[in-house]
Amino acid sequence: MALVAGSLLGLLSGFFMGWFDILVMRLIDILMAFPYFLLAITVIAALGPGLLNGMIAIAIVNIPFFTRIVRGVVLSIKELNYVEAARALGANRYRIIGQHVLINCFSSIVVAGTLNIAG
Repeated sequence: MALVAGSLLGLLSGFFMGWFDILVMRLIDILMAFPYFLLAITVIAALGPGLLNGMIAIAIVNIPFFTRIVRGVVLSIKELNYVEAARALGANRYRIIGQHVLINCFSSIVVAGTLNIAG
């Protein structure tokens, strides 16, 4: 859950920039300001006990890790020549995100996910 949500937030935040990027990154900064264990306990206290709620709490705690990594990769990829060529050929933003940016972010997402599972 954290991998999907964090990757999606990082992808959209890095590609679209502007007010959306500022909003997402400030929310991520707020999540990172709290110790992970304290934040997980707070989420579980708000949602109630249970296995599903515990999994949601762990996912929320790990979202900033994936968001920051994917955003950084997207910021570097979106400035490359093949993305500019796709824009020049008339590809819309969503096609560029799906066929050029996301595909090239995938290796970083897999590595981050593997490291997170190991942790």
